[in-house]
Parts: sequence; structure tokens; C-alpha cells
Amino acid sequence: MEIVKYSEEIRSQLAEAEKNRFTDPRKVIQIGMHLAEIGREQRDDALQGMANFCIGDAYYTLADGGQCTRYINHAIHELTRAKEWQKLGECYNLLGILFAHQGNTSQALSSYYSAMELVETYGLDFLGAMVYENYSELCDRSNNEEEAYRKILMAKSYIEKIPSHPRKSYVRAAILIRMIKTLLKLERMEEVKVRIWELEQLLTAEPELKSDEQISLDLQVLDTLWKHAKGETEAEEESLNKTMRDFVNCSHRIDFFWTCVELMAYMLKTCRYEQLEFAIEQMEESLKEAAASFPDLQAHISRYKVALLTKLDRQDELFEELKRYYEYENLQKQQANSTIGLYLETQNSLMLSRKTNMMLREQADTDELTGIANRRRLNEVLDETFETMYSSQKQLGVLMMDVDKFKGVNDTYGHAVGDSCLKAVAHAMERFQDVGVFCARYGGDEFFMVFRDKTEEQIKQIGRMINLSLKEYIIDNQLPEFTVSMGVCVNIPKNLNKLWDFTSLADKALYAVKDDGGNGLLIVRNETQIGMRLIRKVDEINYYEVEKRGRAEA
Repeated sequence: MEIVKYSEEIRSQLAEAEKNRFTDPRKVIQIGMHLAEIGREQRDDALQGMANFCIGDAYYTLADGGQCTRYINHAIHELTRAKEWQKLGECYNLLGILFAHQGNTSQALSSYYSAMELVETYGLDFLGAMVYENYSELCDRSNNEEEAYRKILMAKSYIEKIPSHPRKSYVRAAILIRMIKTLLKLERMEEVKVRIWELEQLLTAEPELKSDEQISLDLQVLDTLWKHAKGETEAEEESLNKTMRDFVNCSHRIDFFWTCVELMAYMLKTCRYEQLEFAIEQMEESLKEAAASFPDLQAHISRYKVALLTKLDRQDELFEELKRYYEYENLQKQQANSTIGLYLETQNSLMLSRKTNMMLREQADTDELTGIANRRRLNEVLDETFETMYSSQKQLGVLMMDVDKFKGVNDTYGHAVGDSCLKAVAHAMERFQDVGVFCARYGGDEFFMVFRDKTEEQIKQIGRMINLSLKEYIIDNQLPEFTVSMGVCVNIPKNLNKLWDFTSLADKALYAVKDDGGNGLLIVRNETQIGMRLIRKVDEINYYEVEKRGRAEA
């Protein structure tokens, strides 16, 4: 999102919201509400979308899934209208994380796929790195470590493409940490060593990452897991003590929930029951303080508590905890249904909007009289086709056509009949439109056809068939007899060529046919060939041949 266009006050508030994203989400909500109001007053969809994203993101940190979904849905609408694809992708990414936390894997994947589509369509490499990292974590939690590793490699390939970004180092570190944890589970220790060395190099070059709360806990948990994997008992204990200090000091643990879960899984596996009980109490307190609406997170904590109480044989507490776990599971299902309902409502609304926009776009691209493409759409197609044919070094053909003595038709038979004649021309052309042939009305009695990778002979045959089709249409619809003239430029675009070279040469070829009395088709590759034209009549229509000499470039 281009924020430089906004006032210093708005830029300052956006920066403040980013600064407090993880540490003071309630302040972020206040800032977002104020920015959303400014956006509404200024009718600025981009600003409203950004503001609502900030609010939704803050509610996610506060573990309020309902409010998070509500504001992110608003942001999706506004950012779609504003065509802010990066921030729109971040909305889908956040929804993916939210659904994953709620245990709804299918909706999480759907959201990630929506973000990936934007990544591929608009080349959003930084977004790609974030989405594939989260996708990898989802696979890891589903015990599909091989797929998790493939996805984290994708994330790494995206982040390496980015020459510079304010958060590149942070995301790169997060990707490497996720990669190492996955490799530890796969017990691929030699690869672990390589990736740890890569991570150490990054931390040496960017030492400030170690003090960033977003990543310091992850780093410390990884250090403990690595020392455990190597069997370094004393070093492992020392690392665990540091990890516990970071864990206690971590604010808004909801943002680092799965790192905390990995820590608890390690404690359970290594029979560190006292530390596990303390961690569970801290997590329960965090969820309570956040007034959490994430019963699935509470259920996760409850599972570890049940496992702990079972190990310690504390039967009375175990019975009470199992009841709570059952309640959390029911609440999770209810909340998931509610959140999915909001999400589907947004998707249905967006689908309707896209359908409406497509209809409006189609109307804007269509000539009202003839029903074929209009001049606006023609200009787009000409530009696109020229670039495509130039890059692929394939043949581009541009045909210009008009009705011979059209003014006489209008003067003699009236404009209604004249309009019918124009519709007849469009009907004859439209029969040949496909992926390699595009037809449009330029204006008045002038028409265009654009050919992708067609030979001169193919274009000549299409022109001949248009004339024959037009004759049949005139007879069938009892229109006055009239003919058309066509001029074509065909060539492979070269380094110094411009689109103008093709359209102007087609126009000159057209007027050469008009000078010869009309009712003909002339195809040339350069202006010299216009003066070398030889008329050959076929089906009472002039089809020109060009003497075999002269340059072949347009």
C-alpha cells in the first residue's frame, strides 16, 4: 500500500499501529477506528481496508476470533475495490491462521489458496513467503512433516527473491527456524546443521533479531530442542532455563501459541512435569486475560493438562479437566460454525461483486450497436498482442477494414439501414474470432482484426470468407449491396518497431485498396510493397499479390 500519498498524521498513525501490533493491541484498535473514520469521510477504500485490517489483526492478538473475522471481512471488501493486492493477501493469510487455530483445516487451506492466487497473479514474493511459512506450520501440526518441509522450501525461495524489505530478515529467520524444527522431526541431522549455520550467519549480520519479541522466544525454544537432539544434557538444562525466562516475559502469548505448544510437547516428552504444569498455568492465565474466544486453543492446553494429570495420577483433577475439555470441544465447534458463516457470507458477497464487475466490464468493452468489442478494448488487445508477439517472436497481423462508399448508403437508404450494414460486417467478422483472432469496431464504419501467429495465407482465407459471409448475409436480410476494403500489415515485431508501425501500414494498405476502387484485400510487410501490388480478382473481389522483391521488415 502506497502510504506516501497520505498526510503526515495518517502516516504517523499507521506507523504507530505497526509498532504496537503485538505489544498493545487495544491501542491499535483505537488507531484503526480513527483511521477508518477518516477513510469513510474521504471515501478512501484503501485507507478503510488498511484500518480494518489493523483492527482485525489486533482482535486476533486479543484472541477474539469473531471480531477478527468481522473486521477482516470488511477489509477484504474494501481492499478488493481498491486493488490493494498485497494487503488483501495478508487478510486471507490472517484468516488462514485464524481458521488453523480454530482447528478448521479446510477453511484454513481455502484462505491460504486465495492468498497464493494473489501471490502468483501479482508477483507478491513477500506475501508468498509468509503464506507458505504458515502453510508449512499447518502441515507440521497435521504430522505431515514431508509436506511441511516442501512448503517451507517454497517460502524460502520466495523470500530469497526479494532484494530488500523492512521485514525481510525477520521473515527469513522465521522460515529458517520453521525449517530446522521440521528437519529435527524428520531426524535429518546433517541438514539441520547446515540450516543452523545459515541461521547463525543471519543473526550475526542482523543481531537485533535476537531481541525482537516476535522471534526471540522461537529462537530460544529451537536452541533447547537442538541441544536435546544432540544429547548435550547440561547445555540443554541451561538453555531450558533461558527459554522459561523468555516464556514468562512473553506478552500476548496468543501470537506465539504454537511455539508455546512445541515447548510444552518437549516438556511432556522429557518428563519435565513441574515445568509443564507451570507453563500450562501461564497459558491458561494468558487466555483468561485475553477473554479468549479461541476454545480450540484452550482445548489444546487442556489436552496437555489431561496428559500431565494422567502421568501424575491426580484423578479428581483429571475428571474435572476432562469435563472442561469436553466443553471446549463443543464451544470450538459452535465458534467454528459462526466464523465460517461470516467468512462464507463475505465470499458470496465478493463473488456477486465480481460477477457484477465482470458484467459492467463486458458492457464497457462492447460496442453498443454491433455487439463486438469497442475501441477501448481494441486498444488494450493491440497493446497486449504486440508485446506478446514481440517477446515470443511470432507473427502479428493487423487488419483495418471499412465499408466502401458508406456515406452513400446512409444518404440513400437512411441511418437505420446503414446501422444494419454495420451489424452485417460485425456478424461476418465475429464468426472467425477465436484465441488467435480478435475483432472490434473502431468507430463509424471502420473495423479492426488482430491476428496472433497467423500466416499471410491464413489471413487471406479469413478475409475471403468474411466477404463471402457478408454477401450471404446481405441477401438473407435484404440489405442494399455494399462491399468492404481491407488493408493488412503482417510481420514479426522487431527491436525498433512500435505498434504504430503496424497500424499505420495497415491503414496505408487499406487506402491503396480504396484508391483502386475498393472491394479488396491487400496484405503487406512494408510500405514498399504497396507500390508493388498486383490485382488478382477472386469471387469478384480484389485479392492482391505482391511482387517478390523488396525488404521483408515492417
